[in-house]
Amino acid sequence: MGLLDACGLGGAPLSAEAAGASLSHVSSWGVAGEADGHLQFPAQAVEVNDLTLVACAGHAGAAVQAFRPDRSLSHKLGQKADAEIAFAYGLAADGALVAVADFGLHRVQVFRDGGLLCTLACDGLVNPQAVALAGGLAFVAGGQRIFAFELATQKVAASWGGAGGADGRFAHGIRGLAVHESRDEVYATDCENHRVQVFTKAGRHLRTLGGGAGAALGAALSLLCAPPRAVFDRPWGVAVRGELLYVAEHGAGRVQVLTLDGRPLRSLAPKGSGGLAGLAFAGESGELLLATDFGKGRVHVLSTE
Repeated sequence: MGLLDACGLGGAPLSAEAAGASLSHVSSWGVAGEADGHLQFPAQAVEVNDLTLVACAGHAGAAVQAFRPDRSLSHKLGQKADAEIAFAYGLAADGALVAVADFGLHRVQVFRDGGLLCTLACDGLVNPQAVALAGGLAFVAGGQRIFAFELATQKVAASWGGAGGADGRFAHGIRGLAVHESRDEVYATDCENHRVQVFTKAGRHLRTLGGGAGAALGAALSLLCAPPRAVFDRPWGVAVRGELLYVAEHGAGRVQVLTLDGRPLRSLAPKGSGGLAGLAFAGESGELLLATDFGKGRVHVLSTE
């Protein structure tokens, strides 16, 4: 493939939604530390009703903490014997359901209204780091594989992946998952390969965004492309809605807005951010994004309007 082919010269005109893409900083909150109410290596935050749940990989006991709107601590998940959490890493919410990926116990626990609903585990699921809920399925990333569990039966409906750099394979774990239900697409951040891979819900590879050259070289090459191509520096969190894709980069400390085929539109680096991690929609109509700052122990609230 030549340089011009790789750049994707030409490209379709931007839609109104993509052309009007916006991203701005609203606020930041949190204090790094292992005490209750502090955030030590926050990996993911989600909003459930009027609470913000935060999974902190550095906390003793690694329980998920729930914060009120005034940022005071309400309670913690994973404190009961039948729902112990050893090492919370991934976190997802869908209505009243909350899924917690437990890196240490090699499983995902699904809670409803604070009580344990079910536990998801299988042969081959190792050190899960990301989870997404959609359409009665839980998509779980563990090691270099993705598993699609049926919530009703806790059985695996599909699985795919493996170690490596080819399409459909991953290097050193998958840090983020997001599902675009209307397009039947699953987005997975391949952090150490500096790319985002897109699959059907059954695991068929559709396209790869980013990757190839290293972050610095890739950024330079992107400037030559018309339209520019996606370039990521250790992408971690991912969220998708409508015609827009949002990616939080651990290496660059920024959030990018892109089209679904990987054309960069906007980017924002929250002031003083460390390595960004998880990303999730929040707000009454999903107009906000919660980006966890793994290095600084904070949650950044961004607006997409």
